[in-house]
Amino acid sequence: MWRFPARLGAFLTCVNVLALTAAAPAAAAPGFTARFAELPDAFASGASPATVSVVVARSAGRDCLKVRWSMVLQVQELRIDQVRVERIEENGSFPVDIRADGATARVTDVQLDPGTLCRDRTVTARYAISFAEAVTKGQVSLAAEAYDANLRLLARETATRQVIGDPVPSSPAPTEPQPTDAPSDPGPSGPAGADPSAGAAGGDGGNPGGGAGTGQALDPAADNRDTGLPLIGFLIGAVLVFFGAGLLVRAGWRLRRSRATAPDLAGAVWSGSTARRRRTLRF
Repeated sequence: MWRFPARLGAFLTCVNVLALTAAAPAAAAPGFTARFAELPDAFASGASPATVSVVVARSAGRDCLKVRWSMVLQVQELRIDQVRVERIEENGSFPVDIRADGATARVTDVQLDPGTLCRDRTVTARYAISFAEAVTKGQVSLAAEAYDANLRLLARETATRQVIGDPVPSSPAPTEPQPTDAPSDPGPSGPAGADPSAGAAGGDGGNPGGGAGTGQALDPAADNRDTGLPLIGFLIGAVLVFFGAGLLVRAGWRLRRSRATAPDLAGAVWSGSTARRRRTLRF
């Protein structure tokens, strides 16, 4: 009986620790420092993705360790789904886990960084960050965090940058049309058979949403943490349907078999009773 209170106390202690960790960032480990090695003075909406690189260094210790990067983005005066982030390594895009909530999103490496952090050496993480063309102004705060394989915070660095976009042009005031003399031969001005509206229809064929560059949009409604529950539920339902159909077939087969053997049993019983009556009459 004493194990249950002990386990309950351990569970409550873990919950409190997790709550404190979520409420305030953990303190960085001694001997580690992080800094932004590449960061633009401002981000331009609708432009090509800007490269952001962060470096973690170690000044003490003898052993080497692996690093897991996590980037926290918080926006103001724009939506978090108007930001696109791509984690980059030398061989291309690096897999990440994105968790968005309101105006904040966390982008965490799924795997450990390919580099190894040793004393007097560094490990670098690179990101390609872009903003949708529809953003006219805003602000983004970046917090780069380096963790070890056991999720211990090694170092943390923060920065805030403005997001600059083109202002929406105001529509010009309408002017009175000037009367012009009609031409004597009103023929087509372009090539023969050309559609006058083709020039207007053949404009920019880009995305009307105005997203720039590549990467994953930090959309809170599109959570990339696929639990696989719909597929598991479908498989369980298929197994249950198959099992139920098998039971129905087996029950029907047994019922037909019992009906087939029932007349023989009834005849045997009737014959036995008749023979007994005959023997009784003889006596």
